[in-house]
Amino acid sequence: MLKLDPDDRYRLIVLIDAHQHLGDCRVFDLDVPDGAVLTAAERHGLDRVLVMPFPGARDPVAVHDRIAAMTKATAGRVRGIVNLSPHQEHAAYAAEAERCVSRLAFVALKLHTLGHAVEPSSADGRMVFAEAARLGVPVMVHTGAGQPFASPSHVLSLAREWPNLPVVLAHAGMGVAAREAGLVAQLCPNV
Repeated sequence: MLKLDPDDRYRLIVLIDAHQHLGDCRVFDLDVPDGAVLTAAERHGLDRVLVMPFPGARDPVAVHDRIAAMTKATAGRVRGIVNLSPHQEHAAYAAEAERCVSRLAFVALKLHTLGHAVEPSSADGRMVFAEAARLGVPVMVHTGAGQPFASPSHVLSLAREWPNLPVVLAHAGMGVAAREAGLVAQLCPNV
């Protein structure tokens, strides 16, 4: 947990891991148990952890419920990010996103360009941006691995279209597109 030096009254440092996945993943053949999230947080001295289902979760709604239970059990140290395939009926996506944000205190929506094979400016990708704006939460977009959809430049027009929507370029382009991610952030103050 956060430890402050009594003589350092004006400095507050909070360490947040803004990107952890929980549960099973059919895309990457992984399974991360609940305890692994908290063990990693303790090991690395993290004050907060933002957690989402993997893009290939068999039942992302059930993983959202597990994350909500972790939020309660940790007094908010663990917070959720909605991660659903946008390739479903938009009303179903919107209903689950609203449930998570309004009732389960989730803090963002995730657009996983690689794991869900979605072009950000497609109808399904744009829907995620529109839902994040409607719900008043940031949207996190996977960038880097998974070109061309994961190219940070694919987010540029969307960030400009929703200038009041905070946009997080997850992985900041993963090295290969880091310069591009930096340019997008330079051009759009909301990124």
